[in-house]
Amino acid sequence: MPRFTLARIRLTFGSMQLSAVRPSHVRTWTSQKAAEGQSESYVHAPHSRLAQYFSDAVHDGLVAKSPCSRRASPGAGKQRTYVATTEQVWSLHDQMPESLRASVLLGAFAGLRLTEACGLRVADVNFMRGEGSKT
Repeated sequence: MPRFTLARIRLTFGSMQLSAVRPSHVRTWTSQKAAEGQSESYVHAPHSRLAQYFSDAVHDGLVAKSPCSRRASPGAGKQRTYVATTEQVWSLHDQMPESLRASVLLGAFAGLRLTEACGLRVADVNFMRGEGSKT
């Protein structure tokens, strides 16, 4: 996606000096994309990338401030939640190297986040009661 996003940015802003890009240019650009019927997430992605580029330009002293205002940034759109089926989880489990299979099960069935799973120790689990310790 980064190359595609960069191409979309260059199409509009590529011929402009960084210092010449104004917030009104950015708002017009995002408004045009939305008016063309593009989804919020499709408009948000290049705006977010453009904001990153300008943030770097500000940090490097190339421009005084960014034309990408958070107030005027387009919405990110609705994120689609993906929930794997039980069959998909077990299929992933079976395809993983032996050393990683427990991590798949911890994430899918115990609901542990990555950092929790990484920090889990055998001493943290009460295997007889089927629960984690409260320490």
